[in-house]
Amino acid sequence: MSAEWQGTPAAGTALMQLAEDLRKEGKPAEAAQALREFLAKYPLHPLRIPAAHALAASLETAGKFDEALTAYQQFASAHGRSAFAPLAFIGQARVLMALHRTEEAQKVLESVEENFPGNPFVDDAHTLLDEIQNAAVQQTGGSPRPTPPPPPPAPATPTGAALPPAGNVTRTKPDPPPRRPRREFLAVPPLHVR
Repeated sequence: MSAEWQGTPAAGTALMQLAEDLRKEGKPAEAAQALREFLAKYPLHPLRIPAAHALAASLETAGKFDEALTAYQQFASAHGRSAFAPLAFIGQARVLMALHRTEEAQKVLESVEENFPGNPFVDDAHTLLDEIQNAAVQQTGGSPRPTPPPPPPAPATPTGAALPPAGNVTRTKPDPPPRRPRREFLAVPPLHVR
């Protein structure tokens, strides 16, 4: 399909599917090549952001760490305002760890929360950062940093239902969704076919 419909979004999507199939077959270097071709041919395709990340991840999986680091850095530079931007930094940190540059990896991960507050991928950065810090502590002979305990369970009522937090007022009905302004449509006379 990619050759038959070359230059169309469908052909780009087919090329992305080929890359995914190659990745699933355990051929990350070939997947990376398909993704490079996709990004070169379809720079405005709606899947360009996931393709750029997939390229970096494929290079990382193939063990091409220097190329993967460059690809993650390019992803961060090109898509720094995307919701997926933290993935570029997390990927950079993994690659830096593979290259035994742990201190750099730690600094990259520490920047994620600062630069992307509230992003759901911040938790992934924290997890990887904890792994780095725990590994460092174990190498020095200390004990790993303890994970914080879970929050205590909410007290139960006699019927077993959890109580609302103190000070909050419980509403009996949720707020209705905001109303959209009405749109006026032009009345179109019916089409008569003879």
